[in-house]
Amino acid sequence: MANLGLGPQASREASRLRLQAASTSRALGDGHTLLSQQTQDLHEELAREHLKVGALEYELQELRGQVTNYS
Repeated sequence: MANLGLGPQASREASRLRLQAASTSRALGDGHTLLSQQTQDLHEELAREHLKVGALEYELQELRGQVTNYS
């Protein structure tokens, strides 16, 4: 990148800020990747729990039918 006539201190500060921006960008990318994976994991867990609820609802209906038959 061109110096743009900056003095040595300003040039060093600009370099430091570019490095900091690159580091922050990498950290945000890593965080986004982790968050995406966690979101996918939670969706999969939610789907499994939804299946369990469906099975329990079916079982409950069967038990209600048995109670009705005994009445």
